[in-house]
Amino acid sequence: MPLKEITLSVYRQLERELSETLQRLDTAERSLARLSETHTLLQKSEERYRLMFENVPLGYMSMDENARLLDVNKAFADFFGYSCEEIVGRPFADFLAEGVNHHRQTSFPAFKRKGYAKNIVWNVRRKDGSRATIVMNGRVRYDEAGRFIQTHCMMLDITEHRKAEEALRKSESEKALILGAMSERVIYHGEDSRIIWANRVAAENAGITPEQMSGRLCYELLHRRPTPCEDCPAMLVFQTHRAQTGELKADGKILEMAAHPVFDEQNNFIGVVQIAADVTERRQLERELLELSGQERRRIGHDLHDGLGQQLTGISYLATALKQQLLEIQPDAAETAARIALTADTALKLMRSILQGLCLVAAEPEGLMSALALLATNTSDICLTDCQFSCDEPVLISDYSAASHLFYIAHEAVCNAVKHSGCSRIRINLDQSADMVKLIIVDNGSGIGTQSGGQRGMGLRTMRYRASLIGAQFEIIGAKDAGTTISCTMAVSRLCVKE
Repeated sequence: MPLKEITLSVYRQLERELSETLQRLDTAERSLARLSETHTLLQKSEERYRLMFENVPLGYMSMDENARLLDVNKAFADFFGYSCEEIVGRPFADFLAEGVNHHRQTSFPAFKRKGYAKNIVWNVRRKDGSRATIVMNGRVRYDEAGRFIQTHCMMLDITEHRKAEEALRKSESEKALILGAMSERVIYHGEDSRIIWANRVAAENAGITPEQMSGRLCYELLHRRPTPCEDCPAMLVFQTHRAQTGELKADGKILEMAAHPVFDEQNNFIGVVQIAADVTERRQLERELLELSGQERRRIGHDLHDGLGQQLTGISYLATALKQQLLEIQPDAAETAARIALTADTALKLMRSILQGLCLVAAEPEGLMSALALLATNTSDICLTDCQFSCDEPVLISDYSAASHLFYIAHEAVCNAVKHSGCSRIRINLDQSADMVKLIIVDNGSGIGTQSGGQRGMGLRTMRYRASLIGAQFEIIGAKDAGTTISCTMAVSRLCVKE
């Protein structure tokens, strides 16, 4: 081959190699630029990481495979009261107040094996000797071969949280002891009316534990009903958001109940607390006592009527006869006999007045109607208040005890209206429908909401109490300047006989 051709071939080969070298240099230059940019970004990232690492409020620590501290942040060091230099290189066990063996033999080996630790709670000791509680979460960093490199852990101080939890547990325990010692049934309902907690008595009534009552409905659990009990004070509080009291009759028992609304700090309604006491036996004893009292009053009345009444009547007749005999013989003595007869008549009237006070309601089916009519007449005559009694159809009540309680409810209502409402008109109505007897007292006074005073409150409680003794439904409706309506309703089957 000629020398010229060889030289040209070498030249072209060198030219190609130079071009390739220049390309590689350009590529290397671009790679170097990217590496420089990446290095700059890494430096900035490291700066941001270090800034966060040193200032994050959570404590950070890293441990080697022997649980010695490789690195900590300022929050970790400040929490324990050391400098970072005093901590690095020490075993984590040095800072534990208890559980050292568990850490070395169980906790840390499991951490290395699983690769993570979640919500591990430790009691630790600070440099000043004070104790604290922390919770740790961490992960293990492994190399490509799966060999342990180090841990990365975050620490949170939960000392105050634990103290609050302990105080809450103590409070709950004390509350449970207090509620358990009470003889009344206590239930706390959420705003959806389901039970949140209940005491021992309530649970015993239901035949389960207090914990099992949570989330249940009381009327289903305690009374085996698909719907709330009628006139239940607790259910009424859900509607009114006001405290309610009353009696609930269920399963043959009488429960005296008080229900109170519960509000949060923002005054939002969040539930109801009900307190119920079984007063069945007490009501029965009270009813028997009142019946015995009524029987004794009637016995005294009969004794006075049949004994003293007849004697006074006899004295009056004898004195009148003696006066007639003495008129012509001894006029002065006849006048004395007349005075004796007059005194006997006066004593007889006084006795009858006493008898009326002892037995305001006659022991006969028409007794309540007669007593209410007399009450209206006496109120009009004595109190100068227009008081009228109406009864369109005869209401015959064979149960003397029930008739007496109904009369005294009307009597108390009329007295309260006259004394406290400033009314000028009172209407008493006794009515019998197909299955109910209803007593209504209406006045045109100031309304029960504007009346006050201890006697007024006692009168209302007395009326409610009498109604509960005879199983009647008692209701009061009143508004300012709109008068007051008091009604008492009972089933006909309990009270009445037909003409």
